[in-house]
Order: sequence, then structure tokens, then C-alpha cells
Amino acid sequence: MHKKPPCRIVLLVSAVLIIVIAMTGCETEQAEQHEEPDQPLEIKLDQLATEPLHPGQDSQLSLSFKEEMDPEVSVSYAWTAKAGKILKDDEQEITWTAPEETGIYDISVAVETETGRSAEKSFPVFVGTVIEIVDPVLDPVDEGNKVDLTAMLNNKVEIDEDLYVSWEAEQGEIDNETSTQATWHAPETSGAYELSISVNNGYGQKASDRHIFLVGDEEGLYFNHKLSLEGDASQNPEMQLMIRNINDDTLSLDVIGTIYGNSSCIVGPDVRLFDFIDYDSLVFKTPDGEELDYDRQGHRINREQLDGYYYDEFFNFDVLDVNIAGHNTVIAEYELVSNIELMEGFGTNMNHLGGHYDDPEHFWAAFMEWFILRPREQQTFEIIENTMEITLPEGWRYAAVYEEVAEDKIDLGEFDFMHWDNEDAWKNIQRSPFILFKDGPFLMAKKEVAGTVLKDVYSVAYEPERNHEANYQFHEYLAEKIGELPVDTVLTIEYPFARQGGNSIEYLESYKRAPYGYGYSTTGQIWASGGADLDHGGAKMDEPQRWCIERFPDDEVNHLPGMWGTTRLWFGTIIKAHHIDPGMVVYYADLAVASYYDDWDVIENRFKPMYEFYLENVVQPDGTEVDVHAYTGHQFLTYFKPALGFYYLDKRIKEETGGEKDLSIAANYIFEKELQGSGLGPDHQVHYETLVDALYYTVEEGIDFETKAQGYIYGDRFGQKFLDLSEEFDIDLDEYLD
Repeated sequence: MHKKPPCRIVLLVSAVLIIVIAMTGCETEQAEQHEEPDQPLEIKLDQLATEPLHPGQDSQLSLSFKEEMDPEVSVSYAWTAKAGKILKDDEQEITWTAPEETGIYDISVAVETETGRSAEKSFPVFVGTVIEIVDPVLDPVDEGNKVDLTAMLNNKVEIDEDLYVSWEAEQGEIDNETSTQATWHAPETSGAYELSISVNNGYGQKASDRHIFLVGDEEGLYFNHKLSLEGDASQNPEMQLMIRNINDDTLSLDVIGTIYGNSSCIVGPDVRLFDFIDYDSLVFKTPDGEELDYDRQGHRINREQLDGYYYDEFFNFDVLDVNIAGHNTVIAEYELVSNIELMEGFGTNMNHLGGHYDDPEHFWAAFMEWFILRPREQQTFEIIENTMEITLPEGWRYAAVYEEVAEDKIDLGEFDFMHWDNEDAWKNIQRSPFILFKDGPFLMAKKEVAGTVLKDVYSVAYEPERNHEANYQFHEYLAEKIGELPVDTVLTIEYPFARQGGNSIEYLESYKRAPYGYGYSTTGQIWASGGADLDHGGAKMDEPQRWCIERFPDDEVNHLPGMWGTTRLWFGTIIKAHHIDPGMVVYYADLAVASYYDDWDVIENRFKPMYEFYLENVVQPDGTEVDVHAYTGHQFLTYFKPALGFYYLDKRIKEETGGEKDLSIAANYIFEKELQGSGLGPDHQVHYETLVDALYYTVEEGIDFETKAQGYIYGDRFGQKFLDLSEEFDIDLDEYLD
């Protein structure tokens, strides 16, 4: 009996030993699992930009592991870069600020786990233009000839082993296509062919360059414009233009490079304001650097020479005749005015900006007509290629009405929106607004509506007041009722100084209406429009604007000048009607607003007060009419009485057709005729006969449109009275406005 306890003790000790051994085994197993220093640690780079970074640009880089890592095992990171700055270099994700100079920069990272596993990696990162085709052949080459190609990679021809280079040709064969030095065998057929070279860093980032080679007797000009801005808009933008395939001894170019203006809306421009192009900096040269002589002559076109369009009495432009001296390629280089100089030229300065004193440095807005050199006879030259490359500081953007064909590159086509002698009449009311702006102080809203991209650049100070949704809705309504605009883009801008002391800027009207003296165009006006619902583009849409002819405090009345910039895209630019234009603009501005509210609100707040004002203030006891000017300076008998006339005609058409048709059918009829350039009155203007034809196109019989159109829209503005017409033609506006 005395031997049993030792047995129990032995068993207990054995159990403890087994537990200890088991636990020790688990710890050993875990240690072996965590450590494994002989197993390589593989890492990869994430979030690397696909395009080259801009100098000074911030870029996020992060690492990930090719295996699932134990979250309880800590990892240390050590990032280094040969140039630029790294924010928090000991984290898995970093921000690297690229250096200000172009190049290929290695970023390295060393990784180590607490268990002793480690890895190191170095990544090449592209900043700026890192590859370019060196001295490409500019003149045409013979069919089938060999062309030697050389590309420079980061200021050297050799290729680093971790970079991948590849040539591509639209046609023809390439020898050594993966080398920076290659040979292209030109095709046997004449034409223009694109060759490109690209370099890939192996981590998704790619840079490239391209060149158009001319083969054989290819006819037509090639234009390549380059605009660059350094710093901000207080600096002078720089322009370079290369023109290729010139076959004449003299090349004539025109540009509206000297800006004239007048503070009046009516009198033509007769005051020389400033040179938009710095002609002292303008030089023409060959690709070898040989300077070429040129002659500059000022020209003037009178309004009578422009077929009666909406221009000032005359406008001025410069013609540059360049002595080509047998060269096939010419390069022009010149500077443009800074935004500070531009504003001073139009009679304003920073004191007009109401406290936004840094705004002039944050935007630069102009029309391309002011600085783009074009062939003198646009209609006779065949333009094969015409592009503009744009290089801006970090954080800057641009806005244009032309198609973007690559990053920071637009296609100018055949200089559309820059003519004043188009065969299609409506094209003469086009513009080419172009805006550079710093993102943050300025913003851009953009949306495609009814086949047209609407862009609006505006100061962030006025963001609460820009109602873009209203603009989109109004544009969609007008496109549906009248017709879709035949342009790809409409671009507008809201200027700070247009609000702050704008009335004291002597030549602000010239800025708004330049370069041809008419402030509206099929690509938008460049100042303070956008079709928002309240005065100056207000954002509130609590109730429809109340029509009022008297001046009230700003907080008691809302007018609709913002709508004019929208409706003018259709009326005055495409439908160029001296007589019906003002009334139709007011009428369709009201109807566009009615697309948001119901008809009753618009009748109560727009047309009915307009008619009551006519009865109380315009028509006199003796039956005559006196004209009254609105707060905007617009005449009642020119703008508002015809709007009431169109309102009545629309109601009669609906009444006659049981609501199946309305006035928009007539407006669309005129719109389409104008686009076709047919069926219009003298000087391409919509006259009485055209309007009557359009009305009878809507309703063939049942309404005497000749008499009613003559009475309401045309004839003597003074003496055509709604009271008389109501009795003679049984017209009762009270009935329609009740």
C-alpha cells in the first residue's frame, strides 16, 4: 500500500513533461513558420502613374507583397530617392514630390520583417518628357527610301536594361525596332505617315513621342502649335508654331494680334488698346536656326464687306508675309501678353477684384483669334494636320472648344471658329474661347447635353451662385424645341472683375465682344453667361423670376440676363434675325425657365406683368406708344412687346391644332433653313416673308399669319398697338393670360 503514491507522482510528472514538450514543440513550430530567413520575400509596386509625372507633381507610391503576410508580424520600410522629396519614408505608402527637372529617377525601397526576412527594389519613374525623336526629317522623302531614326532617352541614346523601347510605324518596315537607333523603310505610296517610339519602365508607366513623315509629293500644310506657361498667369505664355510642306516662296499668315476697342456697344472699334502678341519677340526661322525676313501689314474690314453680320463698324487684323526662301519648313516663336498686361490693356487692374487680389495670377482667358497664326486664304489651303500642344504648371488646367486628341493636345481642324468669311453664314458667328486656370481658385463644370459638351469655368468665389443644373436643363429644352447646335462644345467663363467694379472698366465691352465686335457665338460667350436662372448666374431656383421694368434693390427683384447667353446660341448666331431676334430671345428664355416651373408660374410672373406694364406705361390715352427702357437698357417695344406677340401666336397655333403643334415648329424650320443657307431674306437675315413661311409650315390654314405677324412683330415699332390689334383681329391677350 505504501508504494501507490509514488506511482501517482510518476504519472503526474509524466503528464507535465508531455505538456511541456508539446508546448515547446508548438513554439518551435511557430518560430520556424515566422522566421524562414531562407525563403525570399517578394514585393511589388502599386499606384504608379501610367503617364509621365509633371515636374513638381506629387505622386502616391505603395508596396504590396506577392504572398499573404501574417498581420501580427511587423514590417519596416525605408524609402530613398535620388531626387525629389519623400513624405514619411518609413511607411508602406508614400508621397513622392517629383523634382522640377525632367528625367528618369530611381526610387528605392528596403523592406524587412521582424523575423529577419527582407527585400530591396528600385523603380525607375518618368518625370516630364523623357524620350523624344531627335532631329526627325521634316522635308518630304522619296517613296521607298530608308530613313535613319534616333531617339534620345533622358538626354542619352543608350537604354538602361530595365527599360523597354519600341518603335511603331503606320506603314513601312522598321529595322531594330527595340533600339533607340533604328531604320524606317518608307512605303512606296506617297502620303503622310506617323511613326512613334515608346518607352516602358516595366511597372506600367509609359512615355512616347511621335512624328509625321511626308513621303512623295504630298500636298497640304501641317501646323503644329505649342503653347507653354511657366509659373502663373502673371508670366507671358510662349508660343511656337511649326509649318511644314510649304511649296511657295512666300507664306502669308493673318492674326488679330493688335487689339482695338471702344467703350461703346454701337460705335466700331477705333482705339488701339495693346498688342496681344509681343511683336518684338516674334521671329521666323528654319529648323537649322536661320532667321527669315517677314513683313507685317495692318488691314481693316468694314462691316459692309461682311454681308451685314453682327460686327462693329470695322475690325482690324494683321497680315504677316514671310519670305520662305525655298524652305519647306518654317518655325515661328513669340510671346503673348500676361493676364496682368491683358487686364491693364482693357482698363482694369487688381483694385477691381473686390478683395480677390491673387485672381489675375490664377487665370488667363482669351480668344485664339488673338494669338493663332493662320494661312491668309483659309478657304484655299488644304490643311492636313493642325494641332496645339499645351504645357502648363502643376495644378493648372485648360479649357477649349476643340477636340482633345491626346493628353494636353487639341485638334484645331481647319481653323474652325476662327473665320470671318465662311461660305456657311452661321459659322461667321463662331469664336474660339481658350482659358488657362489654376485648379482650386477656379473650377470647371462640364457635361454633354443634347450632343454638345457644355463647359463653364468660374471663380470659386462664385461657386454658390453658378447653377449648372439649370443651365443644362435650359439648354436641353432649347435644343429639343429649336434644334441641336452644330458645334461640339460651348465654353463660357465667369470673371471676377466682371462683377467687381465691372461698370468702371472702360473697355470691358471690347473684351466681352472681341474679336469681331459681337459678344455671343455658337461656342458661347466668354464672359458671365451660362444660362443660370437668376441675375449673374444665381444658383437659387425658389421661384420664377418676376418680370419688372423698373429698377429695384437686388434683393427684391430677379431678372434673367444669364439666360441671354444661352438663348443667343440659337438666336443671333444661327438664326440671325434683326427684327424677330430680340422678341424671340425673350420669349424662349421665358419658355426655357417654364421647363422647370409650370406654365402658370411663368404666366403669372413673366408674361402677365409684362402685358400689364404695357397697358399702364407704354400705350398712351391717345393710342400712341412710348418706349420705355428696362434696367438693362433694353427697349420695351423692341424686346418685350414682340415676346408677347410670339406668346400669342404660340397660343393660337395650339388652339388651331388641338395642342398638337406650337411655335417651336416654326423656329425649327427657320433654324434648319439657316444651317442650310437657303430660304432666307437679304443678307441672310430672317425677314417678314421667312417668318410667315415658317408659320404657314406649322399651320397651313385657319390663321391669317401675314396680318398677325406684320402687326405683332414687324412694321413701325411705334404705333403698332395691341389694343387696336385686339379689336381688329379679335385678339384677346387677357384671355390667354388669365
